[in-house]
Amino acid sequence: MSPQILQLLFDPFAASGQKKQFVDDSDAHHSKRWTDSGGKPTTAHADLIVSRNKPSPLSVQVSAKLPLPQNWTFGEFKGSCLQITVVFWRNHTSKGKNDAVHDSPFTYNDRPDGVERTVFDQPYTLLQMQTNGGSVNLPLGTPQLDSGVPNYLDRYRFLVSVTLHLLDPNNKIKPLQTFTASQDPQMDVGL
Repeated sequence: MSPQILQLLFDPFAASGQKKQFVDDSDAHHSKRWTDSGGKPTTAHADLIVSRNKPSPLSVQVSAKLPLPQNWTFGEFKGSCLQITVVFWRNHTSKGKNDAVHDSPFTYNDRPDGVERTVFDQPYTLLQMQTNGGSVNLPLGTPQLDSGVPNYLDRYRFLVSVTLHLLDPNNKIKPLQTFTASQDPQMDVGL
């Protein structure tokens, strides 16, 4: 099955205030929705239903909205320009049935006999951001763990958090500026 990619477009200058969010989906760009590897949308929103009969590799792609403001550039702090952190947990507040016995459907070695993986944390360097046009991809793997109950439905929530470092050449006191954003979709894994 074709990989499913959660597309998130981060524009740190789109909203006022310290806490930024990913931009909404539009005809001009995909954001807060799942696509296939060719960029074709597979959902109308950030929530996803995964069939265990046809599992596919899943990943999170974060793109910084380009171009950056005039004279701004990607920056780096302790070797990281952009950091993606994803945390999974059972959706205890979902309406309806939830058979999940694991906190995540993913494992460290992406195999059914692997150790359950609830946290993905990956820094990306300045060179990676520049080389990839401001876009990076964090592979999650193929859902491997399930409740094992007939006709099951395992419900998960997950938080995607991003930290982006940019350089503002006009700020002589603190040229390195840090921006953050988060998104909390739901994922259901079942038959």
